[in-house]
Amino acid sequence: MMMADGDLSSREILERLVGSPEILLAHSEICDPYDLMSKLVQVFDLKGVSMESLLRVIQSGEGDSIEPDLAVFFRYWRPAGYCIKNGEINWRLILGDLPFAPFYDEQIANATNRSLLATLLNPRVSLTYILQFISQYANKTQGRYQTDPVTPAGFIFHCSRCGSTLVSNAMAATKFYTIISEASVLTDLLLDSQLSDHNKVAMLKLLLPILGDRLIVKLNAWDIRFLPLVHQAFPAAKVLFLTRQPEEVLHSHQRTVGIHMVPGHQMAEIFGCSISVSLFDYQAEVLLWIYERMLEQYKALPAESVALVDYCDLDLEGMCHIAGFFGGRMNLLQKRAVSAMMRCYSKNTDDLYKDREVVSESSGRSVISKSLLSQLTALYRVLRGLSERGSYSI
Repeated sequence: MMMADGDLSSREILERLVGSPEILLAHSEICDPYDLMSKLVQVFDLKGVSMESLLRVIQSGEGDSIEPDLAVFFRYWRPAGYCIKNGEINWRLILGDLPFAPFYDEQIANATNRSLLATLLNPRVSLTYILQFISQYANKTQGRYQTDPVTPAGFIFHCSRCGSTLVSNAMAATKFYTIISEASVLTDLLLDSQLSDHNKVAMLKLLLPILGDRLIVKLNAWDIRFLPLVHQAFPAAKVLFLTRQPEEVLHSHQRTVGIHMVPGHQMAEIFGCSISVSLFDYQAEVLLWIYERMLEQYKALPAESVALVDYCDLDLEGMCHIAGFFGGRMNLLQKRAVSAMMRCYSKNTDDLYKDREVVSESSGRSVISKSLLSQLTALYRVLRGLSERGSYSI
């Protein structure tokens, strides 16, 4: 454990800072780093610790991960990432509500950029320490740290490039739901092969209630593999599946490829697809894998808690149905806000709205093997048949 100036270790300094979030928030608007360090040295009584040493400790995150009072910590800090190699979650001090952005990681970045202190301070807490906390409170009633946590409004699983960001943005525009979209911390926790399913479920039950009330969580396309764990954690939560015509999905990936569509990427082992085929056939195999998991999970979940919606039905009326499925009902002002949101680009890297106009049904047909195209088309027809508007209730 590295030592700062004086008798305090870097971990002890960080734990002292993190343990008093109200004091940190009172200094969150200071823009000069040395002025900030000077005031923190004084207010936290860091005897023998110079401003330069404190700045170095805060900036570099020197030493081991910290072990704060988690019952207090979770009220002020948001998970910002997970390091699989070290088994540590890093956290950010959030000043007020998260600003709108299409993806959770963007929201965290935009929120921390508002404050020098929030930008500099990025504490790490080991998963082992958090799991010990969960175990300690397993049979006690401690606010949000109960064995029966607050159930999210629902989860969105999708085949990628099918309007999932459009849907999450529209639900955010209602101001009724808290939207967590493709948070890397959740995906990386689920992908950690060293973490048991039991502990993954425990972490989901702990982290999601921290992230907000009336929560809708949109995961990545490949996260559908972990839907059984999500359902185990929150069996009463609604699950929305989003799908799209396969040639259109593949055409979008041929234009701007997603990481899960790249052979040899670490994500590839999830799908078990052959990397010896052509790139286009590989991408078709990945999409087929997702379609298969989607149909499998749709049939396995309770009928009252699952819905499947196709990209072509994502108009304002469709968004009203989706809001109703998750337990809300849009008033006129919310409909106007959602309509305005739907006229904007859903994300910077992929204009799904333009896709509606220029993608033909034959896109990509010539570069995919006939066998794969036949399988994709047949499976999509089954999914499309399940997605007829009106198959889910408001």
